[in-house]
Amino acid sequence: MNLEQVGTFVQEYIQNPLLIDGKKFDIGLYVTATSINPLRVYVYDNDVLLRFCHQPYYPFNVTNLDTYVVGNLYTPIWDMPSLKPYFIDLNMNTKQSFNGYIRNVLGKDPATIWSQMEESIKTIFYTKQDQMIKYTEMFPSGRNFFEMVRFDFTLDEDLNVFLMEANMSPNLASAKFPPNRLIYEPVIYSLFSLTGLVRIPQIPNWATIPSNTEWDMLLLEKDLSVLSDVCSNPDCHFRNETSSGCETVDHCDVCYHCLSEQLRLSLKDAYLEEHSKWHNKRLIPSTSVEAEVVASVNDYLQEKWFIGKCLQDSRWCN
Repeated sequence: MNLEQVGTFVQEYIQNPLLIDGKKFDIGLYVTATSINPLRVYVYDNDVLLRFCHQPYYPFNVTNLDTYVVGNLYTPIWDMPSLKPYFIDLNMNTKQSFNGYIRNVLGKDPATIWSQMEESIKTIFYTKQDQMIKYTEMFPSGRNFFEMVRFDFTLDEDLNVFLMEANMSPNLASAKFPPNRLIYEPVIYSLFSLTGLVRIPQIPNWATIPSNTEWDMLLLEKDLSVLSDVCSNPDCHFRNETSSGCETVDHCDVCYHCLSEQLRLSLKDAYLEEHSKWHNKRLIPSTSVEAEVVASVNDYLQEKWFIGKCLQDSRWCN
């Protein structure tokens, strides 16, 4: 192999890939970033794309890549003998069918697979956030933005997860495999719902709205207030020539009167995303544990704000 050849790349070799009906496969998850600073990332949680190699597994046969590389001519789930009963007979979707196989045939918990994948996705976004922030600085505003990508993973026999690639322009056309529309169409609708493209009424730009009155049916300024016990404390409201409660008293920095106008605009977007995310699950920010990497002050404050909303209403917890 000529490693200097244009288009050549190297991937880690997995000696013991998990096989189903003798075939290697990959799992595609659809992930959407709606904000960079602060960072907000969602994964389509209702279903996944499952693709099997066209031929049974045989490693490193350079004359027949179809035995270990998932190509355009892949085998779909409805042609896999071990998964067809779930997908066809029991009318389960792809993710449910795969979970059923892992649980009933292998006797293992599929939840460990999805949690590994979610942690991998979060790590990638945290690692690349500084670079993405740098690019967004070229534009007048970092808001009114979204990007959907597909993360492709593979597994070994012990259900360890390996990230293969992130596709910046995932194929959502079902012409070759028409049943894939059962995945693609809900993915697209959930994306449109999350980002507000099918939200009624439309809110093109909070900052240019002359009056909030007509939008109160969706979001009140009061809906941005969290941690009422903390924020009602007089210590949060003091101010002198050198400092204020917003800067010196623990947790006051996320009180409504302490938030910058720009962050308030971003939190309004986050609020509407939370109520229209449909089948998307929020990965970043998380309310369960503090992020290991916080690239900006806005990320820190946004995470605290979400924790505050979680304390008010468990539906905000993740």
